[in-house]
Amino acid sequence: MPTNINKSPNSLIMQIENLDIAVVNYFNDINPIFIYDKDNNAKQIACKLNVGETWEQVADIEKRQSRGDFILQKPIITIRPTSIEPIKEWNRNSAMKILIDKQLYKNPTTKEVSAIPKNRDFSYGQLSVPVYEYTYMKYPTHFMRGYKLNIWSDYIEDQNRILETVITGLISSNTIIIENDNYKTFGYVRSIQDDSNYDNRDEETRMIKNYIELEFEGYLTNLKNIIKVRNASHFKITETLLKNN
Repeated sequence: MPTNINKSPNSLIMQIENLDIAVVNYFNDINPIFIYDKDNNAKQIACKLNVGETWEQVADIEKRQSRGDFILQKPIITIRPTSIEPIKEWNRNSAMKILIDKQLYKNPTTKEVSAIPKNRDFSYGQLSVPVYEYTYMKYPTHFMRGYKLNIWSDYIEDQNRILETVITGLISSNTIIIENDNYKTFGYVRSIQDDSNYDNRDEETRMIKNYIELEFEGYLTNLKNIIKVRNASHFKITETLLKNN
C-alpha cells in the first residue's frame, strides 16, 4: 500500500519529544484512566507530562495545601522521563538501508505517471515501463527511554482502580503497544512501588502514592538519512524481468 511519505516526509522521524507525547497520549486516549464515585459515575483522570516547570507548580500547590490555603484535587497522575540510552544490539552499519516506500513517479509539471519507452516502432504501439520512485532509509539509532508514572490519591480505592486500569491494559504480562500511522513501539513495565505513608500516625499529611517504572523503545533518524531513487537507471534489469515473464 502506498504511504504518505511523499506528502509528509517528517512522518518517519520519531524524535524523543514524539515518543514522550505518544506515551502521555497512551494513558489519556488509548488506555484512559477512570475512577468512580459512590453512584458509579466515571471520571477520567488526565495524565500530565511532569517537566521542571509543572513540578515546581505542584510543589508550590502542595505547600499551599499544607497551610490550608488551597485544596489540591486528587487523584493526580504524572509521568516524567528518567533515562535514555542506546540499544547497542540493534544499531547496525549506517551504510545499510531499509526500503520503506515504493510509488509510481509522477512528473511534477504534468502530474502524469512517468514511463520509459521500450519500443519506438509506433506500428506496434508505444510500449513502456512505468517509473517507480523508491524511498530508502538508513538504519536508525535505536534507544530505550525510561519513564516514571506517579500516582497520587486520597483514597486507597481510587489508587487501586488506577493501578488496575494500567495493569489490565498490558499485553503479555508487562508489555504496552503504541501504534499509529507512522510508527509502532513497545513499552515495558519494570516495577511497581508503593510509596504511601498511611501507616504513619503523626500529624504529617497522609499520602497514598505508587510509582510505576516504564521503558519504551524508540529510534532516531533525520531527513538526511532518507534517500529517494527512481528506476530509470535500472531500465535494463526491469526490461529483462518483463521479457522473462
